Amino acid sequence: MVEPLSGLVEGEMAEVVWIISEAVREILARSGFLYGEVLTCLLKNPARQLCIYRIRRRVVAIREEYTKEILVRRML
Repeated sequence: MVEPLSGLVEGEMAEVVWIISEAVREILARSGFLYGEVLTCLLKNPARQLCIYRIRRRVVAIREEYTKEILVRRML
């Protein structure tokens, strides 16, 4: 099932399947958010509106508003 990245909780892994907005796609591509990439949700900080993810060997912070435009498939 495909759902927004914002639905992941800390510790869950998912595969990126689509980025809805072209503008967000370009911004996130610089951080390694490409189709097929596997990521892990490390931390969600609602107060700062940031979410921290591990992609490959990198750790990146993404604005919470962007996580709603990234569609992922949870990994079991």
